[in-house]
Amino acid sequence: MVSRQDNVNLIKSESERIINYLGSLTPDAWTLPSACGLWQVRDVAAHLLMVGDLYADTVSRGIKGDSSPTIGFPPSGSLDPSGFDSLIASKAIALRESEGTLLLERIRSTWERWNILLVSIGLGDWDKPCYHIPAVFPADRFILNSVQELAIHEWDMLSRLEPGSPVSKASLPTLMERIPLRFGPTPGYDKFLLESDITATIRYRFQVTGDVPGQWDIVVEKQKARMEEASSNTANVTFQCDTSTFVILMYKRSMLDPLIEAGKVGVQGHLNLVPAFDGWLKG
Repeated sequence: MVSRQDNVNLIKSESERIINYLGSLTPDAWTLPSACGLWQVRDVAAHLLMVGDLYADTVSRGIKGDSSPTIGFPPSGSLDPSGFDSLIASKAIALRESEGTLLLERIRSTWERWNILLVSIGLGDWDKPCYHIPAVFPADRFILNSVQELAIHEWDMLSRLEPGSPVSKASLPTLMERIPLRFGPTPGYDKFLLESDITATIRYRFQVTGDVPGQWDIVVEKQKARMEEASSNTANVTFQCDTSTFVILMYKRSMLDPLIEAGKVGVQGHLNLVPAFDGWLKG
């Protein structure tokens, strides 16, 4: 398990590296499409500004006992998935337009503020409730979320600027700890949306190689899904891929079928279950 301090250090080093990379881009590169359908590269960058601003605000207030919504954001848990997606997409574009040529420097100063706050939080403050759009979370949750935001959105840009780029190697261990939360009961993080008539138990097994090797099952059962370490239970379908590919899939940056066709994912078992997986997993 990656320690809290190691993740705090990772957020600082990764945010600085990504911001320096953004500073090296040509003006034309900023306007290229990203892997996020509505966003150009500059919109993804603006989203990272929004994330840094939001996290620094909500956690700085939360550790002082204020878990009310950040100005300009709705009450926790008040949006359905479609409303959440629309809010995030539109705020990034609006922020990019309002910041203009100051966008990069605003990103840099915001993440400097967030990094300074992270190292200043006392041991007794990490459990204090802090506002977030899907739900109120303990301050500690924003560490995992920060690594996720940096790593996945860097890939959203890199995959178009430098096709074939993997997810940041340094972030993979933390992302592999973060991904199971996407299948749990936490409000706002149900990313495996099932049809109401699913009655059979289906076990999808992933044999992951590379930086964070292991075997994990995604189990569909009683209209719910969970991710757990593989057990002796027989899988209905088994996949093989490297860690970066698994992360890209779990965040719905690609579907299984094209990854299988490209030879990036191997598969054995009931192939008729592959389309259902692609349909249930949400990005």
